[in-house]
Amino acid sequence: MKKYASAAQKSILRIKEESLCALRNFDWPGNVRQLENTIERAVAMEMTDELKVDLEADRPRPRPLRLQRTPTVPPAFPPTEWILRNMWRILNGH
Repeated sequence: MKKYASAAQKSILRIKEESLCALRNFDWPGNVRQLENTIERAVAMEMTDELKVDLEADRPRPRPLRLQRTPTVPPAFPPTEWILRNMWRILNGH
């Protein structure tokens, strides 16, 4: 915290107790980097001398699912009825 507070030229003296508990109890799937990024962001956002960490704000959000149309892909081999209908053109090279 001191590292990021001095870099941001802020005088943050302590961490709120509930924030400290939340930091201790969080799983930290991104390990140390994720923890450092969370603290750095909290320091940047803090306007008082007591750091409050909002883990919900720092948690990555999944992208909303967009409904995609399934593209219509022509078959690798034309259906038999198409071949029969177009046999004359196919045989004569037209």
